[in-house]
Amino acid sequence: MEFEAFAGYIKAKKEDLRRLKVDRREFDIPYSRDMIYSIIGGRRTGKTYAIYDLILNKLKLEDDEFLFMNLEDIELENITAAELADTVNLHQQLYGKLPDFVIFDEVQSLDGWERPVYSLFEKKRYNILLTGSSSRLLSKEIATELRGRSLTFSVYTLSFGEALAFSGMTPSIGGGISSYEKNKLGFRLNKYLSSGGFPDIVLDDKIADRFLREYIDLVIFKDIVERHGIKNTAVVRFLINAILSSYAKEFSVNNVYRQLKNDGIRAGRKAVYAYSALVQDAFFSFFVKKFYFSKRKSDLSIPKVYLNDTGLAKLAVMAGEDMGRLMENAVFLELKRIQNRNPNIEIYYYSSTFGEVDFVLKEGGALKKLIQVTYASKVQEIREREARSLLSAAEELKCKDLLIITWGYEGSIRSDKRAIRLVPLWKWLLESNLESAAAGSRSSK
Repeated sequence: MEFEAFAGYIKAKKEDLRRLKVDRREFDIPYSRDMIYSIIGGRRTGKTYAIYDLILNKLKLEDDEFLFMNLEDIELENITAAELADTVNLHQQLYGKLPDFVIFDEVQSLDGWERPVYSLFEKKRYNILLTGSSSRLLSKEIATELRGRSLTFSVYTLSFGEALAFSGMTPSIGGGISSYEKNKLGFRLNKYLSSGGFPDIVLDDKIADRFLREYIDLVIFKDIVERHGIKNTAVVRFLINAILSSYAKEFSVNNVYRQLKNDGIRAGRKAVYAYSALVQDAFFSFFVKKFYFSKRKSDLSIPKVYLNDTGLAKLAVMAGEDMGRLMENAVFLELKRIQNRNPNIEIYYYSSTFGEVDFVLKEGGALKKLIQVTYASKVQEIREREARSLLSAAEELKCKDLLIITWGYEGSIRSDKRAIRLVPLWKWLLESNLESAAAGSRSSK
């Protein structure tokens, strides 16, 4: 190891970090010497900045307490796996002690990273955190390479509460909120749904259109085509455009295959299914299965598809702002954040002869909650359409906790057997953020 070069890098990295202004995220990244934590997520969602937040804001670590290395930095392009393992000893020579935290950013950039990481873990001296582009650091790959000694934590784009905080707004959601504040929140929510929650866009919405288009190219060519050596990029692009057009709807990969065939684009059925899995691996989209009491039936069901950020919806062919679908996609992403706090939660949708329920939440062997999302503004419309479907599903599924997320209406609807809570989207999203902050506070004690 070239002592001076690596020593200079380690010190300079910490100096650069200290100069940054890092906004707080509303979740706490877990850590433990008994497990390796892998932080994964889509591109540009803020994985590295979440680590910075942990170092600077939440733990307030001193320079001698952590080792941070980004393995995509040009200074480390020739580092070997053996040298990576030896960096903790170099840290001790520089600061007089071994680091409490060992953090390797974009760890997948180094071939053979698994052995030195596992070697460090076996010593039980360090809190080890890894980050990486999701398509190259999948939880299933980590579990295999690190012999079951790792847990994954997903980072998503900014929640509505985080987007408000990044913009300098910290609203109260108590009973005393004024009409003016509600209108202001409604304006902000409209903007959030339309432009999305990528941190770069929230901080500068003028770059939104260009950022999102370039993001699509990054996902296609970096996360999918380059990594997997795919030559038929037209099929991947066709698939992504189909997903963009179908967000918050049922999505049949087989239908995409048939459309490709009708358009004269050559692609095997198995290849199209494989590409759809790669798009999910890259955290570009998520498939949600239909709920059945039979797991096999659920696994074989046609899924609904959701985007990893609502801003991407504007890139759809024949794009038009469908507020109901944007709301539903935003609710789904918030449910994924809730799932981060409670990995036992499973998310489904449900449909029957009565209609459809947007989300079914299951925990363990029990159905916990049914959720309907609607942009309808008239109570009568909500009652006749959304509540009727929800009550019918509740009767079939024997679930008592019922929720309709609306644009602005708050209240309740009662039937003979059950009550449905109605809550505005802005309030539900902020309530979820408060629960997240509370959970993080408890976990850090």
